[in-house]
Amino acid sequence: MGRAWLGLLGLFTLGGPAACSSARTLPGAGGVGGVSGGSGGTGASGASEASRTAAPLRPICGGTQSAGAAPSCAHANELTLTNPTSRNPNGGALRAGDGVTLGVALTNASGQSFPYPCVGFAADGPGLVFSGQNPVFTGGYAMRPGETTTVEINGQLSASIAAGTVVHVTAWVDSLHAGCTSGATISWAINL
Repeated sequence: MGRAWLGLLGLFTLGGPAACSSARTLPGAGGVGGVSGGSGGTGASGASEASRTAAPLRPICGGTQSAGAAPSCAHANELTLTNPTSRNPNGGALRAGDGVTLGVALTNASGQSFPYPCVGFAADGPGLVFSGQNPVFTGGYAMRPGETTTVEINGQLSASIAAGTVVHVTAWVDSLHAGCTSGATISWAINL
């Protein structure tokens, strides 16, 4: 029982046994460990690469999926993620060993409030480790129609990442303890 999931990396299918776990496989992205990967700089990416073999995990906001939380996801596909950013919090270009702040703008384009909004982040390789809670809970009870907020997460780039490395990052919409799989996604390339 798969669900179609459209991201900037292409059309992929999500579902199966992972649908009941506290982390889901992110389709279309390779790498190890799911919440790690990375490098610096920014750029939009619209292509999937054949070199991707293992998909990173897609953790659930709040850590576990609650029974009865599925209705919270009903309008997750009507929210949008735009303006992806990757920056060095200390300024300058991103290099191996630097901290990195990733961010996206989350907008509720639906006509209804969206409960307990979260945005998750994953990268396609082991060179970026995110710090703090991932997915990031925006802290609000509900996101009103037309509302936009910026959601950011910090991470650390591995000192062993080679110059010229390109890592693909994906962000997705979730709701606290819901594990939404049909929500908006955005993917972008980070160039080191």
